[in-house]
Amino acid sequence: MWCLSLNSIAILVELRGKAQIETGKKQERVELEQGATIHKLLDELQTRLRWPFIERFVDPATGDLPKNVIILVNGLPVRGRMKSTLLRNGDRVVLFPHTACG
Repeated sequence: MWCLSLNSIAILVELRGKAQIETGKKQERVELEQGATIHKLLDELQTRLRWPFIERFVDPATGDLPKNVIILVNGLPVRGRMKSTLLRNGDRVVLFPHTACG
């Protein structure tokens, strides 16, 4: 059970693919300030797990997701809404760092 500060939210992050393999983590619980975005979550994960989440999940030209990655929040994709998606307490975020179609 988490003991959150008054202005905090708890997020459960599931790591898939290379993120899971290279960090050795399948899940990570993250506490963030209310009003946090996906980018803030990625920044926190990068600091905590020492893996290039920003580089892998943010296209520097658009500030959104590169075409070959997927982020789901509560089962819904955030493509095209990464900057505007605010996380809420109890959200479940799944990170797929590289996908390929074939």
